[in-house]
Amino acid sequence: MLDIQLFLLDLIEKLEVLPSLKLIQSNTDGILVKIKRDDFDLFDDLVYEWEQRTRLHMSFDFYKKIYQKDVNNYLIVDMDGEHKSKGAYVKKLDHLDYDLPIVNKAVVNYLVKGTPVEETINQSDKLIEFQKITKISGKFDYALYGKKKRHERVFRLFASTSGKELKKVKGDSIQKIGYTPDICKIVNTDVTNEKTPDWLDRSWYIELAQKRVKDFLG
Repeated sequence: MLDIQLFLLDLIEKLEVLPSLKLIQSNTDGILVKIKRDDFDLFDDLVYEWEQRTRLHMSFDFYKKIYQKDVNNYLIVDMDGEHKSKGAYVKKLDHLDYDLPIVNKAVVNYLVKGTPVEETINQSDKLIEFQKITKISGKFDYALYGKKKRHERVFRLFASTSGKELKKVKGDSIQKIGYTPDICKIVNTDVTNEKTPDWLDRSWYIELAQKRVKDFLG
């Protein structure tokens, strides 16, 4: 593993002669770079020389868009418009981590297709896509919804135009729960087939999606 990393560092050093080269990411699988089309032939020659010297093989994949929040959160779009992604903001969710799926969908649609986040969020009528799953760890005594004690450990929250704030309590300390709306409703029943109600505050999801888009765009 260390040898491969050293070889890749060697390749990066050789590629630095290309004035248009920008290193975006490097790991044990390879490197992700941006260059101008005019520099590709020289880039190809340098990689070929490196392959001959190290007896390693480098294959090329081509992308037209790359958005990266950090090394663990990125989205790339290939020449056919297909994309792959990594990270909590843009990954595909399954039934075990179906948390704020409408926000992920809105961010991906914006980055890949240029669809405004408001359009994606306002068009959805499935309540489950707006759920925020919050867990209260055993370090806390209980949750507080408004002035009412709640002893559940898992809550399904929805930003609401009317409701209360859910907080967590430990001793005399009352703390806000991160990444949750200030006004929310708790719906811990099955909402798989439920439609979005009038009290749903879509603006909270729009603001969150816009913030996450900015995290990628810088």
